[in-house]
Amino acid sequence: MSDEKNKILFSIPDFYYSYNLNIMLLDLMQQEPEKFYDDVVIDSVYGSFPGCIWNSGRAACGWASIENILATVLEFNKRNISVRYTFTNSEIKGRHLLDYYCNTILQNTGCLVEGIRNGVNVNQAILADHVSKNYPEFYLLWSTTKGINSVEETNKLSEDRITVLYYGMNNTTALKELIHPENIEILVSEACIERCPKRLEHYSAIGKLQLLEPSEPFRCPYGCEQYFYYDTPVTRDHYVSIDDIREIYLPLGINKFKISGRQDHPVNLIENYVNYLAKPEFRDNVRNKLLINWSNNR
Repeated sequence: MSDEKNKILFSIPDFYYSYNLNIMLLDLMQQEPEKFYDDVVIDSVYGSFPGCIWNSGRAACGWASIENILATVLEFNKRNISVRYTFTNSEIKGRHLLDYYCNTILQNTGCLVEGIRNGVNVNQAILADHVSKNYPEFYLLWSTTKGINSVEETNKLSEDRITVLYYGMNNTTALKELIHPENIEILVSEACIERCPKRLEHYSAIGKLQLLEPSEPFRCPYGCEQYFYYDTPVTRDHYVSIDDIREIYLPLGINKFKISGRQDHPVNLIENYVNYLAKPEFRDNVRNKLLINWSNNR
């Protein structure tokens, strides 16, 4: 992770499903830095390899070989990018901590490049304790899927680790009450409706699906399946623009931000990347290059 406090640190999706696009983005930022904001840094990339029962947020079924896993993590780490595993399955019980696949991934991807630490995003204490005890080389983050929407509880969580703020607290007076702004990460482009009352239920359903347990399919009453487009998040009260970041969040000491979009269509991700990372006069050029490269390499 970067420790430049004067920079805007972004965590982007997804190291597996958007691997090609993200490598193209990172290479373009290195090759043509004049087209991107000087104060913006891609600090980490988050997601999950398919088949991890600890995963949630988006279902990721299937399997990846250890060779593929190592090569993927190494490719980002070589670019000074931290890889963060989204191990936020709220349905995990003690017996699931013994899962061979998830443990093997952590055993083999802790320290691949000197000076680069990878992370694990969690929402349950039992998994946090398991990772801390057995894989101390990883840093831990508290996920927004924990559903903590009070300032008091957020302050407790963020005492010693990065905590992804509940999106409903974006752009509110609660920001000024945060005691550890240096440990707060803001989900800037969440598409869900304001303070969705079905959010935890939805995560639970995804968690059961990831565990291959019998469950009723979740159907969002607000049509969230149609929300994963760039033009929907920008209409939300909790949307945070690049201008908001500079004018509201940086003065409060908050410099960590997360772009949503795991398993989103690459065109949607490109639009988010262009609007958060590229200078306005170069956005069309950057968008065009990413679209052409993605089309040629998919």
